[in-house]
Amino acid sequence: SFHNGGAPANVSMKNGECSSFSKRTCEELTADDCGLRALQQSIRGGAMSGGTSSRKRDDEVYQSLCYVTFKSQDGSSSGGGITTAGGKTTGKDKRECCMQELLETEKGYVKALNNIVRMFLEPLKKMLSPEHIETIFYKLVKLCQVHQSLLQALTEARTHSAPTHNSSSSSSSAQAAAVAQVFVRFQEQLLVYGEYCAHYQTAVALLDEVISSKPSVADKIKESEVDMSKDKHQLRDLLFVPVQRILKYQLLLCELQKHTAK
Repeated sequence: SFHNGGAPANVSMKNGECSSFSKRTCEELTADDCGLRALQQSIRGGAMSGGTSSRKRDDEVYQSLCYVTFKSQDGSSSGGGITTAGGKTTGKDKRECCMQELLETEKGYVKALNNIVRMFLEPLKKMLSPEHIETIFYKLVKLCQVHQSLLQALTEARTHSAPTHNSSSSSSSAQAAAVAQVFVRFQEQLLVYGEYCAHYQTAVALLDEVISSKPSVADKIKESEVDMSKDKHQLRDLLFVPVQRILKYQLLLCELQKHTAK
């Protein structure tokens, strides 16, 4: 877990928040994750039919929007991991990789949220009632606002006392503590995901109804799906990405804890 001695000078360590954050967060999210995964499975089995194929499609949509390819020192690309000149990966290297992945995937996620608002929500405001817009895109604008602020905070934490290749492991640990503190500050704002996840099936049910009953709306949605990505992801799949994203934080934070010395 992160300790007070490794925190940057400008990071508040009130009541040892940062020192206990990693352990507390992983324990709480692991418990919550059971409920979220059950909800995710319920959504896939209800609003989204297709079983394994649907889950595979979900992963493909998320990967195409948020996935980051890292560059190793020899310039080659990989799906993750930072390799030292000697070919061995240290705890510091893995910690750096975790923080890099967290920040870069957050950039992709924020871009995806903003594109959904710009390419779907805004145009459809002219074609659907405010009630329909509110139901289909429930809390999406709020998510955009929260994650725009979260991205800015993570960027600041990532660049504060940014360790160089030759810097000490304690410097990297201090940066990890700053990243952890960001999630402490945003934990209340991220509770919006409970509402978003619980409402997803209602949103998709209305979306399907609108598509089947309003040909002009269906055409506009299909046009926007083509414009948003070369893979032509369906809007119903795009609206599922936030459910996946909230689960990813647990994995990334636990991995960051794993490679950060106590």
